[in-house]
Amino acid sequence: MQARAIRSIFFLLLAVVFPVLPAQAQDAGMLPTDLRARAKQYAGLDYRAFHRVQQRLQTLLPPEPRLVDVWLQDARPERDAWQPEGWNVAVLGRTLEQAVTVRRGGYFLLPGLAPEEEEGARIVFREPGRRRTLAIQWQLRVGADGRIGQRTLVEALGQLRTVQESIPFYAAALWREKNARYDGIKACFLAPGGAILVDGQPAPGPTVGACRIMKIAPGEGTVAFTGELDIVTFVQTANNP
Repeated sequence: MQARAIRSIFFLLLAVVFPVLPAQAQDAGMLPTDLRARAKQYAGLDYRAFHRVQQRLQTLLPPEPRLVDVWLQDARPERDAWQPEGWNVAVLGRTLEQAVTVRRGGYFLLPGLAPEEEEGARIVFREPGRRRTLAIQWQLRVGADGRIGQRTLVEALGQLRTVQESIPFYAAALWREKNARYDGIKACFLAPGGAILVDGQPAPGPTVGACRIMKIAPGEGTVAFTGELDIVTFVQTANNP
């Protein structure tokens, strides 16, 4: 019951906890009338497997108020700046055809389905011909003022690590997440020129497109994101030299 309550709160708060991300989400879009007939043209993934991963991670998140959220992401090379148009992801069940809302960067959450629809349901993508994988991404909640204390940032990383520690060792599908060494953040902006400042000074770290990367360090200062912020996610800085 507690896990179910946490999941319910999660979905209720999605619409209000990201006030600094005005351009992030797009309408799911209208599905083509011949989607089912053309489904074999689209790369597809097993819905039940990925929905279970999503559900398990959501139940492991700390209760509200928390600092971390989880998303699935279409793992495309240009994903950080990718702006979806129309429908891009859909769930195709026995009788169901449902578009999924995808936000800028390819982030989305799968909808729940009735048990009779889950059997054999597929996640299908608009673009044919490309092998698809889904990544798990952890988002840092940032207030409307685009600022967060260093102590709060360290606390957020601690929340994420607690989730990782709670993943059972036998959960093969989540082995990579359980063992990932998150130690930094990646702040992506809607346009080049955004920056991460620590007490007014530029934070050291690489730039990737319109994103800035910073290693998390203890301190008493304030981290500020300047520019039109899109999303802040946790990263492994060793993978982003």
